[in-house]
Amino acid sequence: MSNQNPYPSAFDPSASARRSPAQAPDPWSPREDAPSSGVPQPPITRNRGGWEADPTAPSVGGQRGPNGQARLTQASTMGSSYPGASPTGAPREPKKESKGHFWLWGILTTLGILIATFVYMIGESFTVGPEVLQWTLIKSGVLLIAALGCIPFAVIVLRRMRASRAQGNENDALSRQPGLIMVGFVGLLLGYFALSNGVPAALDLANGPQAFTVTSCTYDQYSMEKSSYRSGSTTVYENEFTMTFDDGTVHTTTIEMDSAEDIEHEGGAVGVLYRACHLRSGAASMTVDYYTRTWVIADARLNN
Repeated sequence: MSNQNPYPSAFDPSASARRSPAQAPDPWSPREDAPSSGVPQPPITRNRGGWEADPTAPSVGGQRGPNGQARLTQASTMGSSYPGASPTGAPREPKKESKGHFWLWGILTTLGILIATFVYMIGESFTVGPEVLQWTLIKSGVLLIAALGCIPFAVIVLRRMRASRAQGNENDALSRQPGLIMVGFVGLLLGYFALSNGVPAALDLANGPQAFTVTSCTYDQYSMEKSSYRSGSTTVYENEFTMTFDDGTVHTTTIEMDSAEDIEHEGGAVGVLYRACHLRSGAASMTVDYYTRTWVIADARLNN
């Protein structure tokens, strides 16, 4: 039986066999050989989906749909949905860090070291009196500020680690872990020294000194080598005073001098200790005021 339909069907096996896939008609588009109805028809348009591109657009991922319409591959679609991947699926290069930040932190670190060294040298010039505690508090405050200053460093390192992981660069993130550990260790160490020295000094200044009556004492001097940042090493002299209090307890106070003869010219509390323990052979009675937490001498006086 012959086909009574004057128009060939798109699904006719004989018709489709004579057409190549590129020439197969679109079943949803109007037929070119369809009779005109006499009524002007608007042009038929359709919206392309996200998986279709313009027929003239180049193929993405090496795949092209029928009628020359390029379609996005699964790799490129997934790659565009993640911030750390490029449209081709390859990880993006991490942003280069500004060298200005390194210079800024380097200048601030150097300035902090200079300030800490200056404060330390002034504080070490005092041996007795409340000034020792006051400068101990100042030094502890500088250390505490330096310890708190490590927090911004740690935050910056953490942010850059997260940014590297978001960009898919795991090696760069792992390379920053030693720096984060070092910043944390330095911050904890500085905080420990600041609190362990500053808290007793603050309590001693708040409570004041306590008087102790010395019944006997001895004096000894010995030299020792001490490292110095200026000359490598230098010889210092330790003046050791061992005192026995009226309750039977014994305490030793050591005062460091640059020269063996400096102790002979000292006045104040140190001069009293030298006269009582060395010039009077330890037989003189005296009263020494101590800050009991730091054992810093506040004052000393002879009783006879």
